[in-house]
Amino acid sequence: MNFLKQIVNVRKKMIDQMTTTSSITFFDTQFQRQVRDGDFALNPFEKAALPFLRGRVLDFGCGLGNLAVAAAERGCSVVALDASHSAIEHLRQVASDKALPIEAYEAELRDYELREDFDAVVRLARVRGAEFFYEPQPRFQGKVEEHSTFVLKDPSNNLIEFKHYLDPRMMY
Repeated sequence: MNFLKQIVNVRKKMIDQMTTTSSITFFDTQFQRQVRDGDFALNPFEKAALPFLRGRVLDFGCGLGNLAVAAAERGCSVVALDASHSAIEHLRQVASDKALPIEAYEAELRDYELREDFDAVVRLARVRGAEFFYEPQPRFQGKVEEHSTFVLKDPSNNLIEFKHYLDPRMMY
């Protein structure tokens, strides 16, 4: 399993701890209010993350897609996922109106299966202030086993190791 899928699995476990229906209803109501009020400002995390985004970006739990739109306007190709129907419909309309490279999907995040790799995961971990137990390091450079590895400490002090192999045949 690659390191992006591991991050998504951690996120899914966090989502599992919430009551899905009540949280979707809560956010759907919030998103409808934001659309009505024209409130599309980036939040502090999104402002901090934006300069680090490059290439193909996954916005997992995108809400109204403010970050997805800003990233696409800066040249990124974005896959945006959220469980809120109204948020995804709004984002699809914005992407269409502005001809932005955004694929927006309404998805139950705990069950969503990633079908591709995305850029910027380590950069986002840094921006989010994730605690690195072991800083990103290259290993076995120049060999078929070459990969990058790092270890994050989650809020419960669990250590989570991530590896990104250059050769997908080496993933286990």
